[in-house]
Amino acid sequence: MNNLWHKLRWEWMRWIFPVLCALGARKSKAPGVLFAARSFLSKGGVEKRVWQYAEVWRKAGFRVYIGAVYNGADSWPGTDAWLPTNSWLAGILMRGYVRKWNLKAVEWQAGGCGGPPFDPAHLKKYGVRFGVAVHASRAGWNFDYVHQAGYVLCASAVHGRRVPLLQFAPVLPNALAYKPAVWKFGGQQTAVFISRLAADKVPSFEAFIELCRKGNIPFELAGGLVGKEAHAVKRALQQKYALADKVFIGEVDTQEFLTRRAKRYLFAGGVGQVILEAGQLGYPCLVCSVRGSGFAFFARRENFKQLAENNCSPRLEHETALFAADIRRVREDLRQVRSGNTARFLLAREINQSCALQMELKKYERIIFGGK
Repeated sequence: MNNLWHKLRWEWMRWIFPVLCALGARKSKAPGVLFAARSFLSKGGVEKRVWQYAEVWRKAGFRVYIGAVYNGADSWPGTDAWLPTNSWLAGILMRGYVRKWNLKAVEWQAGGCGGPPFDPAHLKKYGVRFGVAVHASRAGWNFDYVHQAGYVLCASAVHGRRVPLLQFAPVLPNALAYKPAVWKFGGQQTAVFISRLAADKVPSFEAFIELCRKGNIPFELAGGLVGKEAHAVKRALQQKYALADKVFIGEVDTQEFLTRRAKRYLFAGGVGQVILEAGQLGYPCLVCSVRGSGFAFFARRENFKQLAENNCSPRLEHETALFAADIRRVREDLRQVRSGNTARFLLAREINQSCALQMELKKYERIIFGGK
């Protein structure tokens, strides 16, 4: 009997109470927009994009809310809405959120195989616009729900090549506000890898570590140590490569950190947003493929356009094959970087031209509000 009471009390706190609060809440006068996803992290490229998009809505007079299905130890702090996996309950909660926050739009951040737990068709009944921003895609993932969307956009051209349903969606690449380059070669010896300490990033860590070991390059690994997964990844890497604790330097803000450490680091390693942020500051950048050891290569002026189209993170075999020549000569490129012959690896101009934040936000504004 006690166990039953404990269970009912837990269900009340987790499900019933939020539902009643949402349904009984007083309606907000200001229009609202909800950015929703399976999960949001405290740091990451997706999260930076959401903050950028949110600013466009705020300037148009909207209040911005964040909703997630899963919230772990490394989740975005202060998430406004909980979205249960149960579609019936998610539908009830969503109606409550629509009323409470006067929602006029819900934008789903697609970064996994699963779509939203709520039915987008129900949103239309309440006059709520449904949009989709695709941050990751795989062949075989189900994107049928985009048929319900008023707009769809992709973070890179590769999403349309992987999923035919997305091939005509406008592409808005990761974007950066202008920052001047700060890195100059001065005989630096140490490399740094910046990433989340997560299971899906392990092959990238390994590609970086093994190249540095082969080239006799001292290195450091930057990533937050929050949650069981991060600690498990750290232990696994320590055991496999006999790494000292001091190699793990904790979570960093990429650009703020690299700006301060320009005289220390020879090059920066990572994937995705890290490549753009480090490259904008003038650092040579080692792209560490999620395919793991033997697939790392340096970003160069010659391959940057193709690299950007692959979101600076080639994943599939045929995507990695596009950079086969760069992969084969990575050891020679490393020697060039160490000797100070870095001209072909300096990408600040290309990044500032093709990933300008204001330009991409203007595109986003046209997609969601129309106009020229």
